[in-house]
Amino acid sequence: MLTEWGYDRSDAGISAILGANERLLRRNVRGIRQLGSGALDLCYVAMGRADAVYCGVAGESWHVWDYAAASLIAQEAGAELRTLDGREFCITDATMACATPAILPALLAAVNGDPPTPGDLPRNKV
Repeated sequence: MLTEWGYDRSDAGISAILGANERLLRRNVRGIRQLGSGALDLCYVAMGRADAVYCGVAGESWHVWDYAAASLIAQEAGAELRTLDGREFCITDATMACATPAILPALLAAVNGDPPTPGDLPRNKV
């Protein structure tokens, strides 16, 4: 699992960022990494080196240059991109989740705080 925390250091922002990470870890995500580059994150998902990437839980959106080419690479490799509320992703959106179609619904549910369902993020799959 990859994410980038952005620059929001308000109490609410920190709580949102850490809360999303905690919910993922409680759902069997083995590790959460930050590589420092949104484009690299998306390419890692496209290559299969990472199962998913998300950003924007505290409004810390990426920039168009973080998404533009890499989002196309990820989609061509079979990944799906959505906003954190599940809408089709546009490169000007403030939130993003990218994963395989099998993982994306569970990723969105975990990041958004929806209750877990049995096996939604099976161990060793994310």
